[in-house]
Amino acid sequence: LYAPDYIAPGDYDSPKMTTDIYATILEISGIETQELPHSKSLLSKDISLNRPVVAEYSGPSTGLKSLIVGLNPELDTSNLFSYRRTVRSGNLRLTVADQKVTLHNLESDPKQLSDIALDNESAVNMLLEMLDNPADSKWLEYDNDVELDPETRRQLESLGYVR
Repeated sequence: LYAPDYIAPGDYDSPKMTTDIYATILEISGIETQELPHSKSLLSKDISLNRPVVAEYSGPSTGLKSLIVGLNPELDTSNLFSYRRTVRSGNLRLTVADQKVTLHNLESDPKQLSDIALDNESAVNMLLEMLDNPADSKWLEYDNDVELDPETRRQLESLGYVR
């Protein structure tokens, strides 16, 4: 997001998600909203360092996969094409990839070289719950009763967001 009149360039400690761009654009536009689910304006001064951040990666599209393999036939693509999910809360980051669960302390192990999942079962369970049941987490609550006009519904269906 490039908004030099609102956000100064630089590094920030608070966690951010791409969903925050929506709330930021609304705020810059002067559009008042209620609290947005799992979205916080990047202009906000009260983003907690312990705010959970969730991400998913399902790999590149089929066409891109073919292009990558075609251009780099000897490239080990196992990591590139694996589905993974991750949640970060505070200094802890839990990642699930290919049915394997890893946990890292980003403060003491910023390069994520030492998996500490076996020694921290309660933290693993808590973070797995956040990852597996986001609707049960207060930080991801949303209202399912939103009415969509036919054109918006058609566009969202074409993108795979609505069924």
